[in-house]
Amino acid sequence: MDKCLLRHQPRKISAPVMSFIYEHPKTYDLEHSGPQPDVEFLLAFTRNNRPARILEYACGNGRLTFPLAEAAAEWGGSVTGIDSSQAMLDSAKSSPNPHGIVWASGNVQTWKPPAPVDMIISFCGSLSHLLTINDQTTTWRNAFASLAAGGRFLIVVSAPDYETMADAMRSPARTALCLDGDFDDGKSRLLRCRAAQYQSHTQTLRVKFLYDQLETEKKSARFVDDYDAHVYYPNELRLLFAMAGFRVEEEWGDFTRSPLSHRSPSLIICGQRPENCEKSDNQNGL
Repeated sequence: MDKCLLRHQPRKISAPVMSFIYEHPKTYDLEHSGPQPDVEFLLAFTRNNRPARILEYACGNGRLTFPLAEAAAEWGGSVTGIDSSQAMLDSAKSSPNPHGIVWASGNVQTWKPPAPVDMIISFCGSLSHLLTINDQTTTWRNAFASLAAGGRFLIVVSAPDYETMADAMRSPARTALCLDGDFDDGKSRLLRCRAAQYQSHTQTLRVKFLYDQLETEKKSARFVDDYDAHVYYPNELRLLFAMAGFRVEEEWGDFTRSPLSHRSPSLIICGQRPENCEKSDNQNGL
């Protein structure tokens, strides 16, 4: 197909994929009540680069945003968080905000800051909710257009789960249910079981989370959360960064900054907008 024709075809933006957990901030907090190595990694990375203006995609109720803003205040930096879940944003806004975080409702594919920012982050696998090539390329292009020259786009997604993929190739496919989370904040306990099926033709992981939330011996709740997640591969992410105009600056396989390998639990990649790059029709007509 002619690239010029492809470049000017209208692009359809998909609606954000919501799941039960994003509409229940208190349960989300309980699910993240354990060790948080991603927060430590983010703060070290941010202090090393000292960006003046920071934007967090899919900020939720501020689990990362609040400590990020506290760190940025050390050099006079500011933080904006956007999310498509109003329940999460309402929860964030109900907390003290001593460092002036700006909260905004928006879609990562289309929302732009009033002025270019110096760093955009997307953690906790949020970009895996982008299921189509169009949604992905639109988001990376939007991030590029939202950054000042020299700005960075730092993302974290889960690495491919090859065991689940192998089970999907069986005939018939095998789906295992396993306990993959046990969270306790001293008041409530949350047990999370997970079952997943991989669809290789779309690189989609169809996930069911089964939650048991226990507060007292007589009070408990059980619910199921379904969502689809795109499975990214390292070269696929490198291509998305290159397509949008970024230069891949650094990449790691976990929050201890280990190199990427076939056993890495995460794909962590930082792309930088070149210092001498002018805003364009986003680089390539792909």
